[in-house]
Amino acid sequence: MRNGRTAQDFVYWLKKDRAPVTKSIVLINAITLVLLAVVHLGALGLLMFNSSTAVAMPWTFFTYPLVCDGDILGLVFACYWLWIAGGSLERSWGSMEFGIYFFAMSAVSALGLFIGGLITGVQVPAGLWIPLAGLTVSFAMRNPEETILFMFFLPLKLKYLAMISAAAIFISFGRINILLGLFSVLGCAACYLHARSGSLTDFRSAWDRHDDKVIRIHPKHAVRRDFNPIHWYQARREEKRLKDLFKRSGMDE
Repeated sequence: MRNGRTAQDFVYWLKKDRAPVTKSIVLINAITLVLLAVVHLGALGLLMFNSSTAVAMPWTFFTYPLVCDGDILGLVFACYWLWIAGGSLERSWGSMEFGIYFFAMSAVSALGLFIGGLITGVQVPAGLWIPLAGLTVSFAMRNPEETILFMFFLPLKLKYLAMISAAAIFISFGRINILLGLFSVLGCAACYLHARSGSLTDFRSAWDRHDDKVIRIHPKHAVRRDFNPIHWYQARREEKRLKDLFKRSGMDE
């Protein structure tokens, strides 16, 4: 009975903030850090990505963000930002869509390192900070003018934070080889293009329009799914134009 109650409490904790995927990634990283530091569990190496072994272990394109082989301070900062950016995206998109997006984006980021490693002949590992840079781009594209406290004290707009994140990845790998640096930001570029295109939900919208006789002003789940900043800006501009029109006509009184 006690075990059942504990399981229910854990599930409740996992879901209560509507970000179970983000929480799970954070929790698994914390567990793997302890296992690697205390138990020295070498089997976790089967989940880590390295460009030289990726062909033999293709699942590592997806699993490497779950394994933390760094220090505890780096993990704290990484998980903190994952909770801010990833948690926000997950609550907006839904857990399933965010989970698919996160691991697909992680695979694209690893693919860039794999291609760069093949071209340059350099063995390249990958960690959580690689997909985090992509998440930062996706998060920033929603509200690029929003200001946050970078490093807890420096006011910085999200669009600049996205640039800094991509530049940090580029410099980190570019110090080894300039081509490797270029390929290392493939995930960031993919996230940028994804945000500009309005996300994969365009396919769902096309499916929803199967009946041409039905006019949908606000398609089902449109508010939850459309985070294209261009669409958001156009909608806000149109709303402002209509408000100004009503004010000039005196109809708002």
